[in-house]
Amino acid sequence: MFTTVPYRTAPPPYRTAHNYDRTAPSSYPSPSRIPPFPTALQHYVVHLDRISPVIFLIVICNTLSIVISSLLSTAIPPKVDEAFKQYRYVPYTSLTHAARSRAYLRGEESSFVFTPEGLTAKGLDRSNELTILTVDWIAASRSAEERTLHYWGEERSSALASHHAVVLDIGRTHGWSVAMHYDVQQRELAHANHEHNLAGLDVAALALANSRVILLSPHPSLPAPSTKRSAPSDFPSSPRKKTHFQSSTHCFRCGAPGHLPADCTADVTAAGKPVAALASNAKSKHALATPTGKHFCFNWATHSSCTFGANCRNAHACSLCGDASHGAGSCKSRG
Repeated sequence: MFTTVPYRTAPPPYRTAHNYDRTAPSSYPSPSRIPPFPTALQHYVVHLDRISPVIFLIVICNTLSIVISSLLSTAIPPKVDEAFKQYRYVPYTSLTHAARSRAYLRGEESSFVFTPEGLTAKGLDRSNELTILTVDWIAASRSAEERTLHYWGEERSSALASHHAVVLDIGRTHGWSVAMHYDVQQRELAHANHEHNLAGLDVAALALANSRVILLSPHPSLPAPSTKRSAPSDFPSSPRKKTHFQSSTHCFRCGAPGHLPADCTADVTAAGKPVAALASNAKSKHALATPTGKHFCFNWATHSSCTFGANCRNAHACSLCGDASHGAGSCKSRG
């Protein structure tokens, strides 16, 4: 590649900024002293016959690393940014680092594609959005908050940030799959109905997301019926335990199964207490209120625990029997 110039006994002095002596290898610049790109590359391309091939190789490697880094640290693709501008639903998988790099390298930045009918808007890929990794989702949520603030102001950006905090809390208490179903469901609703407020927890939406995950989870297959008759036993078979789905559909207002609080018509609970009133000023129609008007905490009602602890603004008590040691989901008086 390079023409080798033989060493001479007395090389003439070079009138350049870097007066390197070919006869003194110790005078070559160390890699840490190489000027930054593009200054280094311009200098060494002009003076190929005056430098060591090793130094030139180091310069080339540094230059390639800078170019590759600039390619990988790409901005949000224009078609995704256009969706934020139009307040359309954006799957967070399209905001991951891998998706941005893939869109840049494959030339997928455009918001439109040519078809026989003319220009058609491209859709965003929603595959695998429910299985996005937590770290990727958190990074994507920060980008979504920034774009929402840029195009739609502080109010919608703050509501989205509040929603993201709720999703992370659901991920800790109910699992990441439930959190992703809740996230997608709520953001779809917000983009379909601009009056929908994303801030805060929607209890009914969480119950629906939890039920969906339970229904979609794989169930063990039943064994094939045997033609052989089993030997008689003197011991009765043990009662079957209720599944999580059965327990999750009990009404927290009366304790009976098969309906939710807003559809409850009972006057007394399974514990013989008057039913709790529906919270008229709550975001969810299924929220319940204590006699003093304080809302029952849904996390406490479901798990008898709450991540907010003493800082929770809602009541930590059973809406069926009034006991403060457990929530309605763990009350023994349920039907």
